[in-house]
Amino acid sequence: MILVVLPVLALIALQVTGVVWFTLPGAPALAAGPAGADYLVLRAAVRLFQHETIVPAWR
Repeated sequence: MILVVLPVLALIALQVTGVVWFTLPGAPALAAGPAGADYLVLRAAVRLFQHETIVPAWR
């Protein structure tokens, strides 16, 4: 959930401060960057997650 919220808040902050103006062709391009980064981070987290080492250590 946080991977979705923070990029959206960052884009809103950029729009409010006037750094970026959202236009019809520019909005999908701006959305593609954070979406791609989220996808890569999620894939890395899934690959690095090791359930077998966490559960025995927790018990």
